[in-house]
Parts: sequence; C-alpha cells; structure tokens
Amino acid sequence: MRDGVLSAQPGRGPGSGVRATPETLALLFIAILASAMNLADAGPLTRALAEATPTPTKKCPLTGATNLKDAVAQILANRSLLAKVDTIRGTGLAGTAEIIYRENRQNKTSQFAGRASEKPGVRFTVSIPLGMRFAIEVSEASK
Repeated sequence: MRDGVLSAQPGRGPGSGVRATPETLALLFIAILASAMNLADAGPLTRALAEATPTPTKKCPLTGATNLKDAVAQILANRSLLAKVDTIRGTGLAGTAEIIYRENRQNKTSQFAGRASEKPGVRFTVSIPLGMRFAIEVSEASK
C-alpha cells in the first residue's frame, strides 16, 4: 500500500480499505512471487513483476492479457480459466514469471519477462500451486 501498488478506500470499518477484487488478489499473488526473501524491496519488485509482458508473444496465450497482473486477474475472475491453471511461478529479482496450465490435454506455459532487479542477491523462485481444489474453493466462496 505505501508503495502505491494498491489503492484503498479511505475511512474505517466496512467499505474502507483495499477491496478484494481479482485485480487486488492478482497483485497479492504477484507480491508473494516477487518478494520471496527480500521484503525490503517488495513494492518495487511487485510493480516490476506485475508489469512483466508475455514473451515471446505480445499476449498471454491463455488469457490474451498484455501483462502479468492482468493475466492473473483474468484467471482469478474466470472459473474456466482458473480450472486450467496448475501453477503460477515467479522469480522477483529476475523479473520473470510463468503460468503453467493445461489445455487440450497438453501442459502449456505462458512466460512473462519484466525488469530484473539491479541489486545482487539470491534469485528465489516461488510457486503458487492452484490446481482444481483452489478453483473449487474460489467458486464456492464467490456464490
């Protein structure tokens, strides 16, 4: 929030704070992928990874999105897309991510590349497994 990655509604109590939308949840997922062991740089790393673009194509083959944040938000907002996704993986310091999914009985990967951090450090890769169980829990919660 303090880095301006998320915006919040002012005030206290119900109706204030950060709204739980596919976009804000996508940024939360990306923050987990980006920060790994480097919480001091979580804001800039999250922003850079959220803006990562599909490679080698200009659009995500699964969602058609032009950046990682929009691709993850579309997956979280669409039950049929969510059911296809197995894992979202990212390396924050390297500025790379991938969405691993299944389509037409084949495993596929949508790759994203963004701005790598100039700071030296160990490059951790974080995976968020989604799978069918997550898709069912999300669809039940949204009813």
